[in-house]
Amino acid sequence: MGKNGTHPFFLIIPDIFLDKHFKKKYYMAIKKGDFLTGVVGDYKFTVVNGKQVVSSRVKAGTMKQTEPTKRASGNFGTASALCKHFRNLNQSLISGLSDAKMSKRLNGRFTTILNDYRDPETYLYDFSEQSFKSLQGFELNETSPVRKRMLMLPEIKHDNRLLTLAFPESDQTISLKFPAKSHVCEMIASVAMFDLKKCTKAPAVETQQKMIEKKNPIISDFKFEFEVPPGCLCVVSLFLKYYTVLDIRGTMLNTKKFSPAAICGAIITPGTNEGYDTSNWLEMNKIQISQTGQ
Repeated sequence: MGKNGTHPFFLIIPDIFLDKHFKKKYYMAIKKGDFLTGVVGDYKFTVVNGKQVVSSRVKAGTMKQTEPTKRASGNFGTASALCKHFRNLNQSLISGLSDAKMSKRLNGRFTTILNDYRDPETYLYDFSEQSFKSLQGFELNETSPVRKRMLMLPEIKHDNRLLTLAFPESDQTISLKFPAKSHVCEMIASVAMFDLKKCTKAPAVETQQKMIEKKNPIISDFKFEFEVPPGCLCVVSLFLKYYTVLDIRGTMLNTKKFSPAAICGAIITPGTNEGYDTSNWLEMNKIQISQTGQ
């Protein structure tokens, strides 16, 4: 029963006869199988767990956001943009081989960090050197985690302008595990750099590679060193690419279900990058991060 005692009129059209422009312009219920989906007048039709659900439609412009909701929404948008910039910088390494929910999981991790370091009164962020530490251990492909390829993940250390990725001291030998048919692994370390105060990013990731043969899988002494500017967020990732023969001219065995990669650490290097040439750095669209002391 609609308003004033009237009955709602339902326009039911099979989905196959509708183009996207028609669907966008008109409200209607679309019949898919035994159920209706869509909007008619004040009613919204959905299917939940195999059952038809009819609810009132929220009209555009009638939903008001509370201040906490607005703040959370702003953080989510910034986190999503920051996550996208990280993915884009590592695009050639990720190569479309992350798991289907990676972006959503990483967005959530960035959102939590931004929420934790944003003042609820001033809306300003107060980041420290270790604010993004919780990115450590984030798997870019949960179906083939790096932690199952080696005893432990390497860790990052920063000294002056030198950022080092190396395995922590251990009494145990750290060896790389190889899948069947593989004979060599290309281990790639990448550093994505962001200036959160200026909302800019390095135009590309810095990378270093090491080749590991199956007959000599020990990696305990492996170390990667990068020169990085002060005052920047550095996100360090590790990618493992396996091949069939003893060089990368062979067939790569990585697939969407098997492509080990993980973030090993993230740090905001102390100081400011004044005097360091970042003239070729790129603006990060949709990111506005105002910080205390800025």
